[in-house]
Amino acid sequence: MTHLQFADDTVIFCEPKLEYLQNLKVILYSFQSFSGLTVNYAKSGLVVIGKGDGWAARAADILKFKLVQLPLTYLGVLLGAI
Repeated sequence: MTHLQFADDTVIFCEPKLEYLQNLKVILYSFQSFSGLTVNYAKSGLVVIGKGDGWAARAADILKFKLVQLPLTYLGVLLGAI
């Protein structure tokens, strides 16, 4: 698992394993508890690559993120375009 941070945005990369996502959820909740800050789940998105729709839906439900499809624009840069 790794990440990139830009101002108030964070991008987290990890292998597509539900166990990793469950651990990430615990980390996010822990961050909220000790920092007093909150994660805006309504603005949080999950991009799934290489897994089926059922897996992607389950992963988004675990994290309480919306599913986002490629291509998408992030910080003004088009990602996933062919």
